[in-house]
Amino acid sequence: MYANGTKARHIMNWLNENKVPDTVGNRWDKNTIHRILANKKYSGTYIYNDIEIKGGMPQIVNDDLWEKVAAIIAKNKLAPARGRAKVDYILTTKLFCANCDTGMVGISGKTQGDFA
Repeated sequence: MYANGTKARHIMNWLNENKVPDTVGNRWDKNTIHRILANKKYSGTYIYNDIEIKGGMPQIVNDDLWEKVAAIIAKNKLAPARGRAKVDYILTTKLFCANCDTGMVGISGKTQGDFA
């Protein structure tokens, strides 16, 4: 779903609405979704003490899908507004754009000159 453009928040909502429990029987949250999407174990990579062994365990997700999701995650980390705000805004993580469903961020600053 994520590889096809579905946001982690929507995946979380879908899982919870369909009463799919997480691994310990709780409701899903966005952090759990993101941890799963970034977990190399699903690509068949075994990790122990910072040593990675490709093919060291059964592969659940094929390489093409894994790379596509990894590319989306990397792109999202480079979003221009990410981490820009140095203060807490009351609507952070609660306000989303009606057109693209992207989280909105607060920007604080000073400007000089007139606006026409």
